[in-house]
Amino acid sequence: MALSGGDYATLTPSRNRLVRCRVSNYARIRRAYTPGVRWLGVGHLVAESHVFDAPHSGFLGFGNDGCVCVCARACVSVCVCVWRCKRGLACVYL
Repeated sequence: MALSGGDYATLTPSRNRLVRCRVSNYARIRRAYTPGVRWLGVGHLVAESHVFDAPHSGFLGFGNDGCVCVCARACVSVCVCVWRCKRGLACVYL
C-alpha cells in the first residue's frame, strides 16, 4: 500500500487514510525496503491495520503530521518505523 500527497511548502495535509486493512505476503521479489505500508508527504493516517508474513519492514514513511496508531506487525523480527520530516525531526515507533 502506498500513500502520497499533501503540500510540504504550506503543510497542507493530504488527509489520506488507511484504516482496518490486512497487508500480507509482500516483498516477495525485492525483499528489503519494500514495506507493506509506505507513505510520503503530509497528513497521512494509518490505523487499526495488520501487516504480516514478510521479510522486512511493515511500515516505512517520510513526511510531516502523519499518524500511525494501533497497528500490528506480526513476524520474527522487530518492526521499527522511522518517521522523518522535512524539518529534520525524527521519531521512532516501536
